[in-house]
Amino acid sequence: MMRADMPRSLERPGGAAAPTRGRLIQVGFQALGIGTFYLLILAFFAFATPFFLTYSNALNVLTNVSVIGIVALGQALAIISGGFDLSVSGTLPLGAVLFALLTNAGLSPWPAMLAVIAIGAGVGLINGLIVTKLKINPLITTLGTLSIGAGLAYTASSGVTIPFANLDAGWLADRPMAACRTISSPSCCSASSLSWCCASPCSGACCTRSAATGRRATSPACRSIW
Repeated sequence: MMRADMPRSLERPGGAAAPTRGRLIQVGFQALGIGTFYLLILAFFAFATPFFLTYSNALNVLTNVSVIGIVALGQALAIISGGFDLSVSGTLPLGAVLFALLTNAGLSPWPAMLAVIAIGAGVGLINGLIVTKLKINPLITTLGTLSIGAGLAYTASSGVTIPFANLDAGWLADRPMAACRTISSPSCCSASSLSWCCASPCSGACCTRSAATGRRATSPACRSIW
């Protein structure tokens, strides 16, 4: 008979291996289904038009989805850990408006980008403190910061589109890097890094534990990821 204070890992040897294996199989089937769906879409458009599988079209698609893709990667991390964040819909336009205003005021693009990143990190910090310290539901918290961010963006821009006074400030979307537009490269690199982390068995265990218990994983190997 097991003692009450004996660790559960000793009560059920190998008990953690079965859920992990089952989770990996489930993720594998999900990835296979999504991958098959994407391949069918690619095949359809490849036969529908001769211009689909061209360099210019691929570059156009990557450029258009880069901003949404980077935001989606951050959202994926929040969802994997058992939460969600609605404030990105207000933080993104706020950052874009402030970047245009700062560069039009004479600030060079690099300091303007750092300032915008700091503002976005500040919004995330506020969300995290409200959720963890004040124990307010993430839906209510991020919905509120969404409204505040969108309102600030609308107020700062007076509800109109703000063009660049100096077109050179928009070099990020036009300068190529490694045969790809610069704005597409962070999206590809971030997607590769996130895919590697989520494919790691240890990372999957950490995500599962965090979502189930609401606590940060403490395993030494998992701490290297988190």
